[in-house]
Formats: sequence, structure tokens, C-alpha cells
Amino acid sequence: MGSSCADRLELILRQDNVIIIIYTCSYKSPVDIELESAIGANEYIIKPEEPSVFTQLIEKAILEHKK
Repeated sequence: MGSSCADRLELILRQDNVIIIIYTCSYKSPVDIELESAIGANEYIIKPEEPSVFTQLIEKAILEHKK
């Protein structure tokens, strides 16, 4: 994820009703984990993922966000 994208996300995150799901082809490196934590991502999905698992992870993020 580029820094310009992260900057845009930071502006969006000021809203409480935003769910952020990172969908990437990258392995989850320490830098990725740090960025995920910094922007408050609800879920982190590494490509490729089976459609059923992808859907479950999205549903999980939505349900946890509603708590």
C-alpha cells in the first residue's frame, strides 16, 4: 500500500462507520503489520483467497465492527 493511499485512508478514518479491509498479494511483513495497526484495519486478506473464505472474512469484519 502506498503512502498516498495511507494518507487518504487517514482522512477517511476520522469517521466511525468505516471498515477497512486490506486485500493484498504481499506476504504479511512486519511493515505491513505496522501499517495495518496504524490505520486500524479490521481485516487483512492475502491474495489469492477462496471466495468462501474471502466472504467469511468480510462478514467477520462487519460483525466485529458492529460490536
